Amino acid sequence: MCFFCDLPAEQQPLHAVTTFDLDARVKECAAVLGDNHLLAKLAVGDMIALGAKYHSHCLAQFYNRRRSFEREQYHKISTDNAPDSQKNNESIVFAQLIAYINDVRSCDIIPVFKLADLKNLYLTRLNQLNPSTVNAVNSSRLKEKLLTYNPDMRAQSEGRDVLLAFDDNLGDVLSKACVGDMDDDAMHLIKAADIVRRNMFDCKWKFSTSLSRDAQLSSVPPTLLCLVKMILEGPSIDVQSLDQHTPASLSIAQLLVFNSVHHKRSNVSHVTHAVRHSKEQETPLPLYVGLAVHAATRKKQLVDKLFDLGMCVFYDRVLTILSEIACGVCDRFETDSAVCPLNLKGDIFTMATVDNIDHNPSATTSHSSFHGTGISLHQHPDAEMMGSERSLCARTESSRQDFRLPMAYGVVPPVKLLKQEPALPLSPSGTAAGSLDIYSVSDEDWLRDLSRVV
Repeated sequence: MCFFCDLPAEQQPLHAVTTFDLDARVKECAAVLGDNHLLAKLAVGDMIALGAKYHSHCLAQFYNRRRSFEREQYHKISTDNAPDSQKNNESIVFAQLIAYINDVRSCDIIPVFKLADLKNLYLTRLNQLNPSTVNAVNSSRLKEKLLTYNPDMRAQSEGRDVLLAFDDNLGDVLSKACVGDMDDDAMHLIKAADIVRRNMFDCKWKFSTSLSRDAQLSSVPPTLLCLVKMILEGPSIDVQSLDQHTPASLSIAQLLVFNSVHHKRSNVSHVTHAVRHSKEQETPLPLYVGLAVHAATRKKQLVDKLFDLGMCVFYDRVLTILSEIACGVCDRFETDSAVCPLNLKGDIFTMATVDNIDHNPSATTSHSSFHGTGISLHQHPDAEMMGSERSLCARTESSRQDFRLPMAYGVVPPVKLLKQEPALPLSPSGTAAGSLDIYSVSDEDWLRDLSRVV
């Protein structure tokens, strides 16, 4: 049996008393409360010797009784010692507060009061009557006093706030609160969508034959990126304070900008490729995905499938971009008057290494042999001279035309002797070893003759 309620265990287990501290505390609380029933039990001996057992909630209620009793005694003493004028002012202000609650209740508005608001009204009115005698008001005591004078009023905790409502209005309050919350949430979503869409269409980014390092950040508005990051990671300040954008948030924000339209098209077919994306809404991600898939697979169907999913640009756009890049490369070669890799920087010391490339030079038929020249370029940047980027120049609509490589780039003239055995000049006999003028003249004549017959 429980030592406090004298009931069996039932669903809640009984706990045995194992410490003298618990016995001493129970005796002290029983003496303060004047509980003769418990004092009679404890007069026989300590709880350990008696083998006392208890429910956890019974012990907690016993301790709470002692705290409530001491609080009431303290409040009673402080009230009795207060001046009569202060007691009179508190009574008047409390009566006015009750009148205010009744006035709101008599209106058509469903009355739901916050205890903090009622407390502020109470304190403000007390300060107006006598500011020098007003101290802090205990919220719990004010709540208990209000519930005493309004038996049909109920208190409900919501986080740190305490809401007060009447029994006959609870149903209407709950139903309208649910509907109001849904309507408010819907309005917040619409406002957020309008703000983000307006910033999305105001943000302009244009592809210019290359993707820079900050292209992803500059192609999306900060509001959209912040909203996506809060959706993915939460709106907590400790997360949002980090100036790091995850690849997922950048990718989702770019796809939203790429697939957004001012007005929905009603005649779009899901079978045909009827979706059109404006170039002003293109972002780096769909361009990169389209170019990467085309470079790896060369399959039009795969690029168009990703385009239908809204993840990349369509196949014809990929070909257009590749053509613009190729024309830009040719323009750069023409400007430099040399064929040089684009990843090399300008205004920097560059070293070239030249070597022969020979493959099977001893072949008699020359079908499998190869003789060429390999050139390797090396650059040496330092802290003072990092070099300048050799980016491609964007081609305008007026300057776009079919670009043809110079003849020296694409046409190699054939080299073949018309005669099997060219006539070689005879060396003069008796010439001194130190005199080479005759040899040089003869060699020049031979080269001119060879050029004429080839």
